[in-house]
Amino acid sequence: MVAAATTTGVLLKRPTEHPVAAWPTSTNPVINQNYPDPFVLKSGTDFYSFATNDFGSNVQTATSANLLNWTKLPDSLPVLPSWSDGWVWAPNVHLSPSGNYNMVFAARYNKTRMAIGLAISPSGPAGPYEAIHSEFPFIDMPQEGGAIDPSYFKDDNGDQYLIWKSDGNAVSATCAIWCQGLAADGLSLVGLPWPLLRDDKNWEYQVIEAPNLIKHDNVYYLYYSAGHYFDWTYTVAYATSTSIIGPFVKQGRVLSTMGDLVGPGKCCTIQVSSSSTWMIFHSLYFLPNTSDPRVTYRAMDILPMSYDSRGKPVVSSSWGNDLHVLSALNASAFGSK
Repeated sequence: MVAAATTTGVLLKRPTEHPVAAWPTSTNPVINQNYPDPFVLKSGTDFYSFATNDFGSNVQTATSANLLNWTKLPDSLPVLPSWSDGWVWAPNVHLSPSGNYNMVFAARYNKTRMAIGLAISPSGPAGPYEAIHSEFPFIDMPQEGGAIDPSYFKDDNGDQYLIWKSDGNAVSATCAIWCQGLAADGLSLVGLPWPLLRDDKNWEYQVIEAPNLIKHDNVYYLYYSAGHYFDWTYTVAYATSTSIIGPFVKQGRVLSTMGDLVGPGKCCTIQVSSSSTWMIFHSLYFLPNTSDPRVTYRAMDILPMSYDSRGKPVVSSSWGNDLHVLSALNASAFGSK
């Protein structure tokens, strides 16, 4: 298990109207340290997780046989591209048709804004990854306030896309989720980007970010986060479309602050078996042994999810009977966290 957090995180303002229902009733967090913006990739029989910089790593990295017990790995992006001076956020990894693993990530550019970089690893999902386009970012949107939270999507016909957020809230402008085609090797962009969503709901608090696109029963589900990442307003919502081009229609929230679950966001989903799908995300936890109960860190949680008869995603409030699916992956790996 990755070591527990020893540094303070962000300040949480707990509202008086905070619901008191006690959920989730599971043994989350599965990575109990500051591990923001997690992404999990399945490679062979193993899982690999990647997270925003902390604890001396540009990209925090860990591996597991069952999604529950995690072993820390070395920094998977040990050398930054020359255009960046740090602040590596929200890494996302996929296996390219060439056999390399491609990582997209956000990092600070020119000490003024965030931009998106691209790195490759020929040696496996754990890296190390080496940045390409070292002199300039893969995606830069200065007029939109910058670009963050990249994620990869491959459609049923093999077409590949990159989805990301324009960082409008960094410059008091509108936020948007964008999409653009990728070349077959995933190393260059094709065509022009188009917007999938913009922030336009009161409960989004003028922030939408952290997109994750999947396809279920021929419907595109765009999961995204809204609200403030540092407090109870952060939430996971989704929009749907019958076309990758859109329009995407917002359907509401699927995971929000309730009881012990505070500020969930930056989700991805992973299918473990034909009958078992899990949502991975971070949420806020209170640091023990501190005189300030507002001091928090963002740890990695997992919960089982499914789709009801209407196609609505449902995230369970506990692991329940789904736990045996993970247990069967590697029973010998279980133990105390």
